[in-house]
Amino acid sequence: MKKTSKKIKIDQQEIVINQYKYNEDDQEFDYENYVAIQKEGNKRKIASQWVHKHTIKILSEYILTLMQPNFGICHGTRRGGEQLAFREYLSCEVIGTEISDTASQFPYTIQWDFHEIKPEWLNAVDFIYSNSWDHSYDPDLLFRAWMSCVRTNGIMILEHSSAQEDVSQLDPLGMSLNSLLGLTH
Repeated sequence: MKKTSKKIKIDQQEIVINQYKYNEDDQEFDYENYVAIQKEGNKRKIASQWVHKHTIKILSEYILTLMQPNFGICHGTRRGGEQLAFREYLSCEVIGTEISDTASQFPYTIQWDFHEIKPEWLNAVDFIYSNSWDHSYDPDLLFRAWMSCVRTNGIMILEHSSAQEDVSQLDPLGMSLNSLLGLTH
């Protein structure tokens, strides 16, 4: 396992993506190891919540200026606080995904790898929110999957902090805000 950095160009903009690789150069990706690390990290941090309810209130107010949503997904929610707050402020169906088996402990949370999509989500989601995108082992797969779910005129909201520029086994994807914006543009 090692840390890598790659540069790509999108629309004349250089984007730097830092990744933690779950394999050596001559080995295949170790998905089971990735899942085990994510579950362990989830359980170790289960008492903490990254997002603040006030932030979700502000995001909800913004969403309501764009649409009256019916369905939203929050990816990588650990305790499920995101979807509870969005449900309160938007009065619509909002679910959360969490790869850990702790998901069943929290309302409106399903155990799910956020790299995967359910057929019923395709072009059916008004908004996707995540502050956990940095837990992705494959950003191209991740963002293509998420965008295939966002309906026409829907939105994807990604929270970013400078802590998401570094990589580790638990947070295998790191990007500056400019790189994240360039990648998802």
